[in-house]
Amino acid sequence: PVDLDKIDGSFVAGLGSAPADAVLVEAVVRVAGGLGLDVFAEGVETDAQLEPLRDLGCDAAQGFLLSPPAPRDDLARAIERAARAATSR
Repeated sequence: PVDLDKIDGSFVAGLGSAPADAVLVEAVVRVAGGLGLDVFAEGVETDAQLEPLRDLGCDAAQGFLLSPPAPRDDLARAIERAARAATSR
């Protein structure tokens, strides 16, 4: 079963500068939403890319804007810290 649709970073790269990429990304997000799929955008490097993804309701993203690549152990510790912070609120 499919529950996630990824938007390739090559299309995300054009957000804010290539109108055709923006149309394609919007179509992918809308179709995926209509099918009940989560949407994950790869390669987000600028606010000009992130903002339209947020506005469209993209569920998740990854890229240098959000975090540089990190070793798995560093990621696990960051997730644990975030979980502790969320439960202490």
